[in-house]
Amino acid sequence: MPEIDTTQTTAVWRAEECSDEYMDNCACIVATGEGNRIQYIADAETAELATQIVTEHNAIALAREFRIPMTNELGGYGEVVVERGDTKWAVTDGATTGKQAWVNGAWRYITDVGRVAVFTLSLQEALALGHEVAAIESARTDALVRTWRCAQGATA
Repeated sequence: MPEIDTTQTTAVWRAEECSDEYMDNCACIVATGEGNRIQYIADAETAELATQIVTEHNAIALAREFRIPMTNELGGYGEVVVERGDTKWAVTDGATTGKQAWVNGAWRYITDVGRVAVFTLSLQEALALGHEVAAIESARTDALVRTWRCAQGATA
């Protein structure tokens, strides 16, 4: 996976007219980085497309978390939360107290391992891991429900 310049992904983007001798009516997408330094992001085929891309990027840049639903069949609704720290992201259980994060393949209380050990991922990495964890937790929940149902059937 290529490295992503986080100053471009977290900065506010805007669309501007650009002079491209090969394209009429094109628009540039730029970001204001550190010290109001302008960073070129990309050309868009139309001003409307540039405006749409900029609007969607700026809306996502405000997000503090993304919720990924579990796909379990038997256990009801559940979700895994991809949560933003200061500059990095983590996969958490979304609890309001006693919050746990997925660290090295297991749930760990954030208070036990510390925020520095938890918020280590880019948004793309955290979303990918969040989907993996949601699948793991879905399978675990279904297995627990099956076990409980079998135990109930055996005692009935």
